[in-house]
Amino acid sequence: MAAGGLVERDRELTVLRDAMRAARHGEGRLIVIEGPPGIGKSALLGALLERAGPAGLRPLRGRGEPLEQRFAYG
Repeated sequence: MAAGGLVERDRELTVLRDAMRAARHGEGRLIVIEGPPGIGKSALLGALLERAGPAGLRPLRGRGEPLEQRFAYG
């Protein structure tokens, strides 16, 4: 079993670790995690957040609310 209880997510975790490593060196990345409900998107983000602090990064979080759906860039 992979770190954080994630199974068969080695490829995705490697992409996230590489993006984190690049961020530590001042190189930005954009990662899009998409999929149907229940596939483990939040679990992948949780695994990234667990590693960010010890890696010397300060994770920031944002969340869209239903009220914001009618506003562009809400």
